[in-house]
Amino acid sequence: MNDIINNIIVTIRARFTCLEKSENLTLWKDKAPLKFTEKAALAETTFGIFTEIARKQSAVITGNAQDKLREEKELEDEAYKIARAVVNCARDDKDETLAAKYDFPISSWRRLRNEALLQRARDLETDATALTAGPHAIEAAKYGITATSIAKLKKEGDDYHRCITAPRDAISERTILTADLQTKSREILDLFDQMDDLALQFKGTPAGDSFVTAYLASGLIIERGRGPSAPTPPVPPVA
Repeated sequence: MNDIINNIIVTIRARFTCLEKSENLTLWKDKAPLKFTEKAALAETTFGIFTEIARKQSAVITGNAQDKLREEKELEDEAYKIARAVVNCARDDKDETLAAKYDFPISSWRRLRNEALLQRARDLETDATALTAGPHAIEAAKYGITATSIAKLKKEGDDYHRCITAPRDAISERTILTADLQTKSREILDLFDQMDDLALQFKGTPAGDSFVTAYLASGLIIERGRGPSAPTPPVPPVA
């Protein structure tokens, strides 16, 4: 979470701390102007959403390299095992085209990465399935090409797919959360701008003057600037 977002959170919490003091609640809650009470309630809800988005957005995006390596090796080993069965089955059936498609050593499987490895394994899964569904299904089973062995290959492919897509999905989600965070930060700060203006109406008594002074001071942890000479800076993405 970057400093700007953190400062916004600290500032808003200080605002609520001031508002929720028992001696201050009696001065503003459900008192004229009632819009202050309405805005305070909306600000509380919006702030809850904002802090939850900030928490999710600042979560570290990491892929478990060890998990990926493990799943990669398991897929390579399973694919190589089924591939050799398919090669031998196809060759005995005089289908050199199918045999040649997978007639390569384990080192070739090891060199494949990410989508290339997954696609080759999916192709093998499709071809092996065709053997179990065709006229030579009984013969294919003798080579270990069965619904069970193909299901194992599919599972390894699915597991590997999750490993290689998880970081990309997380980055995409973080981009969406960053946009949401910027929107909510503007909403919450705009609400407190309006509340600052409305709070002035509580002045006129020693208690009211003291409350307004303390309330406005609670929002000075960060400098936002108001008016055309000092526009509110955009909230950058969390680093």
